[in-house]
Amino acid sequence: MSGPLAIPEPSPIRRRRRRWPYVIVLLSLPVLVGIGLSVYLNVAGERELQAATAETDRLDHRWPLEDVEADRTVVPDAENSATVVIAAKQLLPAKWPFWDSPVAPEDPPGSGLKREALQKSFSDLGPQRQLNDEQTTALRTEMTRAAGALAEARKLVDLPLGRYPITYSVDWLGTLMPHVQDARLVAALLSNDALLLAQDKDADGALASCRGTLNAGRSVGDEPSTLPQLVRIACRAIATRQAERVLAQGEPSEGALKQFHLLLEKEESEPLLLIAIRGERAGMDRLMEAVQSGKVKISARDLFVTARFTGQSAPSLGDDLRLWTPGSAKSQRAAMLRYMNRYVELAKLLPEQQQAPFRQLEATTKDQPVLVRLLVPTLSKISDAARRSQAQLRCAIVAVAAERYRLAKGRWPGTLDLLKEAGYIREAPSDPYGQPLRWLRLDDGFEVYSIGPDGEDNGGKMDRQNPVAPGTDIGFRLWDVAQRRQM
Repeated sequence: MSGPLAIPEPSPIRRRRRRWPYVIVLLSLPVLVGIGLSVYLNVAGERELQAATAETDRLDHRWPLEDVEADRTVVPDAENSATVVIAAKQLLPAKWPFWDSPVAPEDPPGSGLKREALQKSFSDLGPQRQLNDEQTTALRTEMTRAAGALAEARKLVDLPLGRYPITYSVDWLGTLMPHVQDARLVAALLSNDALLLAQDKDADGALASCRGTLNAGRSVGDEPSTLPQLVRIACRAIATRQAERVLAQGEPSEGALKQFHLLLEKEESEPLLLIAIRGERAGMDRLMEAVQSGKVKISARDLFVTARFTGQSAPSLGDDLRLWTPGSAKSQRAAMLRYMNRYVELAKLLPEQQQAPFRQLEATTKDQPVLVRLLVPTLSKISDAARRSQAQLRCAIVAVAAERYRLAKGRWPGTLDLLKEAGYIREAPSDPYGQPLRWLRLDDGFEVYSIGPDGEDNGGKMDRQNPVAPGTDIGFRLWDVAQRRQM
């Protein structure tokens, strides 16, 4: 008889085969962790975006770009100053005026120096000083050369509303606005027209061209972006500066003064800063949505180039890595919305309340995620420009009101309160830099002025070429009638 059946021991090979499930689990663990982390980051990014969107909806339920565009003022074709600006620009001769144009190779030797001298003589000309013979001849020649464009541009005098056609690009940043600079060129044309009319003692015609200059800027209307609103602000400055000269050269009638006065008040009430920043918020969200959906690709090189262009610190390796993590596009889009919301809310403040909060907000830009840090527009520029423009307009409003008062009563108002009592202003405008406007009696007239961005009262000292120069104020000068139109 044989003994009990022996059970063989498992072979070493079979033991090794049973380890494979553990090996597979260990090898799969990083993949599973990665998938879980990816899902978590995507969910977290989605939650951030939903919260930021909800915040924006609470603050402004018509904030998306489609709504902003749909809510813009509708301007009938017959009343649209933008079409007049486009037509006038097309009729404007090349290299006009010649003293503002660069020297061409075919120009006679030495012509560049003559142009520079003529250009400087115009820019240095005091408002109460007449043009000399050389200036008058040069200006008259150039206005004759631009007669066709001028005839078209003068239609702007009675066209205070405008709107240009816009086709927004997928990434917002590529949106073309080819006609915006046309407004500035046509404003310069009408400003030169006012200059020559004032020289020819047509004060009413000159002031009408100042209205046209202001309306050239108004042709951009409520275009929701910083560039067109900066151009509009520039046209305001051109119009008020030329109006100062018109009042220093003659005595416009009450009718001409009142029309210009009403247009100044209308323009001063326009919330250009809020229009621009609401548009930028909507546009930047359009860009971030395109990045999130993959319609717009951003490479590390793009970020580096953008950093150099904007003056921001170059993105670090950590920035690059975080940018490509799952959910990052949603998270960065949410951060952009929250950041732009703060800008919009500050733009709703009175101009005199904005300066410090804007600076504080921009100081936090460096702490934002990389796309916000590199792509958010530098909005302090338009904030500063809008505040300066408010000061210029408010001074001009008071000055024109004072001229109307003098024309009616034969004397200057001793205080701004007298202008209110006489019904020429509703309230004495405040200084956008946090002080009351100054009303200063001079030996040869009056000056109404703002203390300007340096926050100091410099006694009304102005630099018309650089209104933000330290040690200067922003103002509008009025001359006694006997002191006007000096040689």
